[in-house]
Amino acid sequence: QHQIEALSGVISGNVRLSAIYSFGMRELGPCLRTSLAACPQVHLHLEYKYFQHIYNEGANGDASLGIVAYPKTFRNVEMIPFTQNQLVVICHPEHSLAEKQSISISDFHKYPSITFTEESPTRQALNRFFSKQ
Repeated sequence: QHQIEALSGVISGNVRLSAIYSFGMRELGPCLRTSLAACPQVHLHLEYKYFQHIYNEGANGDASLGIVAYPKTFRNVEMIPFTQNQLVVICHPEHSLAEKQSISISDFHKYPSITFTEESPTRQALNRFFSKQ
């Protein structure tokens, strides 16, 4: 049915999208609104999940698409670059770092911080970056 509808230019069907929380909750909204407005016959099911679950769903065919940070090779999963993201440091407006446009590694290490879980690919990338510094 979807193939016949595609011949007439109508895009329809069900899409299961899994995204990591940090990207999905911050970045996906505008993109999804535009896509769904252009394709009103598409029914989207969006779930926010932990990165390992997204890889497993992609490999098993349980999700149509998945969005992760710092992608890694995984069985039965094809990686397609989607966007470039920038990591930033956030702090209270009255914090001494708040007046700076950018900070150095030494500035960052002067203060306690809350980052991603140890097994998170983003945390692992940060650890590699900091260890090189």
